[in-house]
Amino acid sequence: MILLFWVNPGMQNRTLVLNNERSELSFMITHMGFLTVEGNFGAFDASLTMENDYISQIEGTIQVASIYTEESTRDETLKGPVYLDAKRFPTMTFSSNSILLSTSENQINGRLRIKSEEREVVIPYQIEHLDTSLILTAEVLILRSEFNLDFGAMDQLIGDEIKVSAKLVFVD
Repeated sequence: MILLFWVNPGMQNRTLVLNNERSELSFMITHMGFLTVEGNFGAFDASLTMENDYISQIEGTIQVASIYTEESTRDETLKGPVYLDAKRFPTMTFSSNSILLSTSENQINGRLRIKSEEREVVIPYQIEHLDTSLILTAEVLILRSEFNLDFGAMDQLIGDEIKVSAKLVFVD
């Protein structure tokens, strides 16, 4: 069921593109039980497809090698084969299956792929309409254990929950 109304009626079918300069994709995870590591991805892309004034599809790709946590040694380790293995798995992807807007809860249902694992995720979101853009903000908790992100000897020191936050600005 797709129920998101677009405030600019008249155009039948179109794809909105991501304004990368105004968009953000970040994450947080605990380390050693009491520290929080924050980071972001500097290179990602997304598209939002409109059909008859409703959002019908959202797709996104993250370049794994663009991970940034303000510590270059940690960033290189995260890109390496024990963690995200950016050489073998250069991208993470998301593709929506359905998009729901209701008075009680907005959610995007879709498939997230990290490394070789793909899982269904439900992402709560909010929409803000501006004159020339649409801003989608979302937060979701994913479990790294569900994506086989086993970090070897360090595994017990790193939290299982990863909080992912997105502010995606789309333009015509």
